[in-house]
Amino acid sequence: MMHAPTAATELVLSICSAGGPELVVLGPRTRALYYSPNAAPLAPRVRLTAGQARAVLRVPVTALADRVVPLSELRHPDAEQLAMRWFEAPDEPGRILGPHLAGADRETRWIDAAAALLTDRPVAVAADSLGVSERHLRNRFSAAVGVSPKHFARIQRVRRVLGEIGSAPIAQVAAQAGFYDQSHLGREFRQLMGVTPGAFAAGRTPAPQPCATTKGA
Repeated sequence: MMHAPTAATELVLSICSAGGPELVVLGPRTRALYYSPNAAPLAPRVRLTAGQARAVLRVPVTALADRVVPLSELRHPDAEQLAMRWFEAPDEPGRILGPHLAGADRETRWIDAAAALLTDRPVAVAADSLGVSERHLRNRFSAAVGVSPKHFARIQRVRRVLGEIGSAPIAQVAAQAGFYDQSHLGREFRQLMGVTPGAFAAGRTPAPQPCATTKGA
């Protein structure tokens, strides 16, 4: 199985811990992970928007990129209480996390606007459209999302390719995904996915590793 690169952060309720239910944070993935599925049951999880992630976790998300870490290790004061409340009401994470999201809507809207611009515009153009400096955009976006604006754009381009690969000639896929040319696609795809687009389409992917999410994610 494969986890594609993603700029998203997830909060997972682990019920496999000997000490009781525990919340585990899955930070943004800057590169693909290939893993062997295990027999652990699927765990309840919620995907946090960029504005929500920092509000709930109370740390800059840059500290979480490519990490799987218990919320308690981030010294969150309510880690145990949140885990127990979610365990008791597994279908209501929105209600349980709601009090921790106060004030997050404004930041979420700003980050969403930045992300939309960065999908197909250079950082300088996105910053100008938002009325901020490039430095402000890089610092604010990275702290909320966990990856830089430039790497975010790379992830989005590769994810678009993953949705189209095999359905059209690779040169057409490259152009539609926002790459300059086929060589640009090949270089970035290999950096993020570990193989070339052709190898991926043919099913020749890196050898799977044991799933790193040992907390039930």
